[in-house]
Amino acid sequence: MITVKRYRVGPLRETFISGSPGAIRRLACFLISAFLLCGLGPLSNAAYISSYRGNVDLKKTGTSEWVRLTSEEKIALNENDDIKTARASTAEILLDDGTRIKLAPVSSFKISSETNEGVSLGLYFGRIRSWVKKFSRKFEVRTPSAVCAVRGTDFMVSADETGDTRVEVYDGSVLTGDSRGRTNLVRAGEFSEVRKGGGVDLPRNNPN
Repeated sequence: MITVKRYRVGPLRETFISGSPGAIRRLACFLISAFLLCGLGPLSNAAYISSYRGNVDLKKTGTSEWVRLTSEEKIALNENDDIKTARASTAEILLDDGTRIKLAPVSSFKISSETNEGVSLGLYFGRIRSWVKKFSRKFEVRTPSAVCAVRGTDFMVSADETGDTRVEVYDGSVLTGDSRGRTNLVRAGEFSEVRKGGGVDLPRNNPN
């Protein structure tokens, strides 16, 4: 049993806790655990749509309804929220570590997961360009045919209507793999293509 008593000592009010050593140790463990859980909890609104142009639709996780964006305010994103852009429309997403993601026209993607350890994006179709901060957490983009894992890179990923993927790297390098686990390292100034059925092309110089 633990007893908490408060006494007035001059102008101050003091609090004293008394009880068996075991009870006090249990209380201390509880308070420390609560403090750590608060400090290590999930990120809150760590990703958001910072700007957009044209017609951009958002489908919040757990719902089936697409909602057209009309607000000029920053829009917080949660895991598994879906975003899609129409023709002549774009959206820009910012993460808490400074990473920037730009969604091209006629594209659809979602933030599959975001934790203190890493970020995973899912690109259904279209094109996204990502500016990933150096020395930040793990960052990857998944398409129907490829997985692209990076740290500190400027790169673009596109997926066409057949599910094939193209990766272009402008700065840094991107480890690009297919559904069968085969990989190639694509460096700055190069591009590679990945087939939906499997197969990663050797990196080539990017003419763009």
